[in-house]
Amino acid sequence: MVWMVEKKIVHHVLDMGFEQVEIVEKAKAMPDEEALQFLSWMKQEYGKILPTDEVMIAQIKMYLALRELVEEKGYDFIAVKCLT
Repeated sequence: MVWMVEKKIVHHVLDMGFEQVEIVEKAKAMPDEEALQFLSWMKQEYGKILPTDEVMIAQIKMYLALRELVEEKGYDFIAVKCLT
């Protein structure tokens, strides 16, 4: 019974989802300024960061774009499927 409820919730959320392309396009359109501020905060908070600033800025912009989409769509939570 519990599994059925979980399955319905997951199915419902997936139907309302968005495509990765939408996140990538939004991230590319974002100016670097906010990502640079975020990176500066991360360096102060955590010290040395191993990836290059260029890589970090790209990833931070992806995070910010995803956060913006979540807010626009009014989601309470999301799950991100990461491929390794």
